[in-house]
This record gives sequence, C-alpha cells and structure tokens, in this order.
Amino acid sequence: QTLGSFHPSGPTAFAAEVEKASTLLSQGDHFHYVFTDRDGTLKSYSCSYPTSVQPAYSAVIQAQFARRCAQFCAIVTTAPLVHIGILNMSTMPEGYYAYGASAGREWYFNPAMQFKDDSVSDADLMLLNKAFDKVEDLLENPEFRNFTWIGSGLQKHYGHITIAKQDVNNSIPHRKSQLLFDEVTKIVNEVDPPGAILTIRENEYDIKIYTKAKLSGRIFNKGHGVRLIERKMGMQLHDGNILVCGDSETDLPMLEECLSVAPPNVYTIWVTKDEALQEKVTQTCARFHNNNVTFVSCPEVLLGAMAQATVRELEVRGGDLDDDSDI
Repeated sequence: QTLGSFHPSGPTAFAAEVEKASTLLSQGDHFHYVFTDRDGTLKSYSCSYPTSVQPAYSAVIQAQFARRCAQFCAIVTTAPLVHIGILNMSTMPEGYYAYGASAGREWYFNPAMQFKDDSVSDADLMLLNKAFDKVEDLLENPEFRNFTWIGSGLQKHYGHITIAKQDVNNSIPHRKSQLLFDEVTKIVNEVDPPGAILTIRENEYDIKIYTKAKLSGRIFNKGHGVRLIERKMGMQLHDGNILVCGDSETDLPMLEECLSVAPPNVYTIWVTKDEALQEKVTQTCARFHNNNVTFVSCPEVLLGAMAQATVRELEVRGGDLDDDSDI
C-alpha cells in the first residue's frame, strides 16, 4: 500500500502492474542469475547523483529477493564505483549483490574480491585523465558551474567520463547545454587530435567521453560488462534462468548478451513508458524467439513484484523473513 501511493496513476494501477510483473517472476521461479540496472530501474532518478542514496525499504526488499529468489545478483550501472559512486549510494550489507560499475568495467564483490577490465591501457587512461582535468577546469567557470550540481554532475569512471548537461526537469536551456557540448568537444579534440583514443557520445541528460577499445574501436557497454564477469568468474549463464531488469537503451546490450547465451532462459522486466524503447526491447527478445518480457511504469512496481516473489518463495519452499540478522 505504501509503495502504491507513489505510483503516478495511483494504487489500483500499481497493484495491476505488480501482478503482471509478479506473474513473470513466478514463471521464472528461481533465478540462477540476476543482472539489473539501478537508477531508473530499482530507484527513481534523483535531481543529482550525490542525493541518490538507496532507501532502507529498497535495500530490505532487494536483499531479501537476492537471498530467497536467486543464486547470484549483480547491479550493473554506468555510475562509477567510488568517489560518489554506486558503493556510496548503496545501503545493503555486502554479500547480497555484486556491483558492476562503469557499465561493468570494474567489478566489486567485497574488499578482497574486485577486478577491472584489463583492455584499457595506462596510456589511454592517462589521456582520459587529462581530458577530465580540463573538463573539471571548464566547470569551474561560473558560466558552466551549475552543471556540476545537476544529474550526474562530473563523474570519472573507469574508462569514461560523464558530464551532466540536463536535469530530469529540463530546467537547463538547450542553448546552454549545446554550448557545454561544444566546449567539451574542443577539449577532446585538443587532447586527442587524431580521435584514435577518445570519442564523445551524448544522450538526453549527459555527455560522455569514452576510450575506444583497441582494434574494434567499440565502446564498452553493459553487455561487455556481463561478458567480463562471466569470463572472470567462470559463470555458466546457460545453466539456469536469468532475470534482466533495465530502463534505458544503455541496458539493452546487457539483455542481448544474456539472450545470446541462453535465449529461452531469460526473463526481463523494463521500467519504462517509452513506447519506442518498449518496441526495441520486444524486438530484441523476438530475435531470440523469447517473449518473457513485461513493462512497468516506475521502480516501485518492480520492488513490489520482488517483494511478492520473496513471499511466494517462502510459502513454496519455507523459511522465515526474520532469520536475517544483518538486515
């Protein structure tokens, strides 16, 4: 009931969507692997990333779901790992989820178990750091300083940089966002004149500077992040059911990677009302002859479905919610 009050269309619509998502989770029954985005998927977007701390109720629901309904769970995010990164925002105890930060380019299980993508050379990272320093200087300019206060602000990831250009309320004039993009482009061209190492991409809210992978020139994405942990940890994704949750196009490669390994075993829930994105997700699944997909309109619905799945698991297989001493 409490979560339902936050649904944009009210408690009745919330209950209907939770039922739909719960049905999909019931079909998957118990998941060997869970790969999920965080911001926009498990938590609504905040006005700025430093305020995007995970609520306690969300931590309890996610941890209990991981404990009862899955063998391995990972949050795969484009946010950095530390220095106002995903580890700073999470309130769950260690052990329930692995964290794939920087689109899965750096992985954290616990202080003794963490690793990074080794395809990025030190020279490339030095060039990226040089670009970061120049962008940081740019944002010290009063004309651009407000960009550090919105959305992602300025984030240094492993292998790329994010600069916010707009907030969720679209309060920044387009002209000013375009001016920022032009200045960032100048910096990248100055640091890497041939354009052989760095490349720029932008979306509705952010400008991103990436290092290109050697030979292919591709940009590291969440699909590569899933493949990295699969290889490093010796995972056999085809051994059981996989749950993939996301809310944006950056999550599609994660879904594609899982579908490419075990097409019939993938179940996916997307938090989006964007019809174009819904169509892309549906078509992606259809390419692999998979229709285990459903869409919900806000993160609270997904959390509600995860809570129901946990209760169902306890009813079917037994157990007690009160036997977790660390939550």
